Amino acid sequence: MLSFQIVSLDFSQIQLLADLNLKKTPELLELVADDNSKEAEELVNLAPDKMLLKWMNFHIKKAGYKKTVTNFSTDVKDGEAYAYLLSALAPEHSSTTLIETTDPKERAKKVLETAEKLDCTRYVTSKDIVEGSANLNLAFVAEIFQHRNGLSSNNVAPVVEDTPGDVRTGSVLLVVLDKTKSYVSLILSTTYGIFCYLMNQSHLFFLYLRRNFPRGSNRIPREKPE
Repeated sequence: MLSFQIVSLDFSQIQLLADLNLKKTPELLELVADDNSKEAEELVNLAPDKMLLKWMNFHIKKAGYKKTVTNFSTDVKDGEAYAYLLSALAPEHSSTTLIETTDPKERAKKVLETAEKLDCTRYVTSKDIVEGSANLNLAFVAEIFQHRNGLSSNNVAPVVEDTPGDVRTGSVLLVVLDKTKSYVSLILSTTYGIFCYLMNQSHLFFLYLRRNFPRGSNRIPREKPE
């Protein structure tokens, strides 16, 4: 029975993490600074759990949290990062006491009370948070992401369906190009400028031919019959 629960949990985690890639959720590019093509390329290759950590740190930092969460065990066991995350993503369900509570056990309970309003308490208990259960906390954060990721779809390139599992082409490429559109625009404008220049030069070349070699001037005249 225990082994079945573990397998079931692992399968659920796989389902929860399925959308944590740029192909399924191109809005994740909001986690990258504008016009930072290198960081966008790195984002493409992030594992789902690392992507989730990046997403979480993105929101708690904006909410005023001073620490960086690097794992789903010791860094979240005091519940403080969760308090900031839920305050940022669900302010209508949060209160100041969520952050101001100092006792980890009490804070964990308040975190789950808030998360329950988002229907995000399927995998974790307050004890799991305090004890720093990595797998259960990972599932908890992934569930919050599914219900309220706090990302906007504005200014995100459209997704183009591609072959399954191919995260380096298709929609991902389109999204990365959109994020680096300033560089692409520069390349396109430069290419267009060169094209116009060459077209202009070719026009002058044909004009030169027309002036110096009138039509029929290169023909060998026929000898008149005697």
